[in-house]
Amino acid sequence: MSTTEERVGDELLAIDRSQFLYPMAPRKNPNAAALRERTQSFVQRFQLAPEPKAQKKIDAIQLEDMTAAIYVDAAPDTLQVCNDLLLWFFVSDDQYDERAIGTSPLKMQKVCMNFLRILQTGSAREAVSPLGRALLDLRERLVTLSSPEWFARFVADMDLYFQGCLQEAHNRESQRVPEFEEYRSLRRASVGTYPCFDLIELGLPAALPQSVLQQPSLGVLRDLSTDVIAWVNDIVSLQKERAFLDPHNIITVLNHECGISVAEAVKKTVEIHNEAMEEFGRIAQGFARETGAPGRAYLDGLEQWMRGVFDWSFQSARYRSEYLSLSLAAHHVLLHLT
Repeated sequence: MSTTEERVGDELLAIDRSQFLYPMAPRKNPNAAALRERTQSFVQRFQLAPEPKAQKKIDAIQLEDMTAAIYVDAAPDTLQVCNDLLLWFFVSDDQYDERAIGTSPLKMQKVCMNFLRILQTGSAREAVSPLGRALLDLRERLVTLSSPEWFARFVADMDLYFQGCLQEAHNRESQRVPEFEEYRSLRRASVGTYPCFDLIELGLPAALPQSVLQQPSLGVLRDLSTDVIAWVNDIVSLQKERAFLDPHNIITVLNHECGISVAEAVKKTVEIHNEAMEEFGRIAQGFARETGAPGRAYLDGLEQWMRGVFDWSFQSARYRSEYLSLSLAAHHVLLHLT
């Protein structure tokens, strides 16, 4: 990590958002009214907030606003499982990023392998922690809502996410700052968007045909959407990553690799973000022509994911100094090693 790091606070949340390229208009799912109450029941049932600070953190995320903006066409039951899975990701990420486990590759490997076995087997015996039991519940609900083929793809994408989390643990242990190309590849795995993009399909009128799923450009579009989302997240979360000495942030990467200031790295990140959005738009045109209505429906899901996360990122309290103070003061553990 740089020895001359500039102090970073909430000022990045006040960045001029007009410099970000977002050609798509925001939308909102009309079925979002019950999300907050039902997700709170999910939190209580699996004891995901064992102390008041933990509950304050969950409330500060304002998760239902994000879910309603990114899964705009999902029916109520599908929307709820999407919301609960997103909560699981946020709570899990905080456990990795804010606890000693996130700097121990051995412990992270045990946790990730346990979560993967839960998804693969559905065995209650594997669900030994609050997050494990919550993941088992999510698995059961997703199996009900999907096909075996879809669920197999979802598990494979979750496996990639776990691999990314494990590699981040190796980097934290050594306080190694990856170079940009390595970091982009790692971030695509660890940000967790691929399994979340899979959920878009559950809100479509019909399952995506193989002719769409096998389009080579589909993977590129998912990669570019992930980049757009990741670079916005890195801008708003820099304050937290620096507080926990976490090297996984594009601004830290550029600062370290190019020897530029935080302000210069932020400006460069916006440029990289906009380049990814422009490339997404170019490739999306050909993809839509090749795949017709089913492909266009999925494209709309990716576009709403990008736009919804962008708007929510600057409105949620998750990336503000008050949330960071709660994170620094909280010590609850939701992961049990076996």
